Amino acid sequence: MTERERVEQEIREVLESETHAIPLSNRLFSPGGLFSHLASTEEERRALVRTPLFKQAQRRFMALQRAEAELFAKVAEQAKAVMPHGGYVLKLEQVAVAEGPGPRASGTRPEPRRERHAKARSGRPDGA
Repeated sequence: MTERERVEQEIREVLESETHAIPLSNRLFSPGGLFSHLASTEEERRALVRTPLFKQAQRRFMALQRAEAELFAKVAEQAKAVMPHGGYVLKLEQVAVAEGPGPRASGTRPEPRRERHAKARSGRPDGA
């Protein structure tokens, strides 16, 4: 198997296994992503974006993106129903999480309820 075939197979595996748009995009399309290993010149990149594999990856990314946007819109509507007067901004941020079973990655363990409430009452993120 050539290096190109190995990278293309890895891309196919990512397309089958990744279920979220941002990690898929990072693994495939970022400067260090898998597609960057297949083209180093502008001419090669122009040819790469016309390949069936690249087009398949784009379709998968857009489908995941649409599904996540629809889910976020539903969550936003639920929040709006509970807090009709507004004053809040909903924001999605990526956090580091552990891969597979086992303890969570450092910094991702939820705070105990008591600490969350203390911070909320104080109005300061550090709870002071």
